[in-house]
Amino acid sequence: MSYNISMKNTNTYPIRYVAQQTGLTPHLIRAWERRYGAVLPERTQSNRRLYSEEDIERLKLLRRASAAGHSMAQIAGMTTEALLEVVGDEGRDVRNRSVERPAKSGPPSLYFDTCLKKVLEFDQAGLQVALNRAAIALSRTSLIEEVIAPLVEKIGDLWSEGSLKIANEHMATAVIRSFLGDLLGPSEEPPGAPRMIVTTPAGEWHEIGALMVALEAQALGWNAFYLGPNLPAEEILSSFEQTRAKAIALSVVHVPDDFHLIRDLKKLRRYLPENGSLMMGGRAVESMKGLLEKMGITPLRDLADFREKLSTVVMRDSAT
Repeated sequence: MSYNISMKNTNTYPIRYVAQQTGLTPHLIRAWERRYGAVLPERTQSNRRLYSEEDIERLKLLRRASAAGHSMAQIAGMTTEALLEVVGDEGRDVRNRSVERPAKSGPPSLYFDTCLKKVLEFDQAGLQVALNRAAIALSRTSLIEEVIAPLVEKIGDLWSEGSLKIANEHMATAVIRSFLGDLLGPSEEPPGAPRMIVTTPAGEWHEIGALMVALEAQALGWNAFYLGPNLPAEEILSSFEQTRAKAIALSVVHVPDDFHLIRDLKKLRRYLPENGSLMMGGRAVESMKGLLEKMGITPLRDLADFREKLSTVVMRDSAT
């Protein structure tokens, strides 16, 4: 491959920002990288991709060349100069336009306030932009714990009080769910990464908490298999066995039938291997904490507590 990365500068950007700049989806960027080596981004300690301005320029050129009918297998290894020749004057326009740099970042509270304002104004596009800016400016942990989690909680409180219309709540939930799903995306498994199943039990359709847990686990170096909401106990157990996972994390906000939830939780605990960790977080946990502990299920207060419990699992496994 002749793609030269030695001249990359020090400015780096997360994949969501690169997607905004290039018009490509995060999934397609990952696919071009994995299958063709189109770009070679840097990696953080948590295996998060960071792209240079040269990477962004290449991806823009590759998109134009691909749209013109060129095979990605043929053009992915070309130098940037060669790609400029392939796409002609259009490519030179790409090079002459500098990367639009994100505005100077502020504290997480600033992004939280902006996102909440957009929810109250029923500004769907504005909420999407605000979340994207937060993702660019903040670390993954800060984004989840200081913007998304309190935003979801505040939206729930306002809705419960009758201060927020159902339509605003549904709009915000849809935008946040899509945003978190894009952040999670498919990723390559770090060598030796422990595996985890993340889902919600049967009857629970609220999945934002589970998505946040999956992202937090991924940021901590776990390979999180997010299976979506409303999964029966039998399917959770089957997935645990197939993936050779070490832990299951459930999110429960509200399940209308407590009897069936407790039955499924008992089933999960009964058939999990003795060394398999079973954790549960969400609004429903506070009222069930004593029962969960009796069943051998670890209740989670918040995402910080989840991080601490994951560390315990890792230390326990390394000691055996």
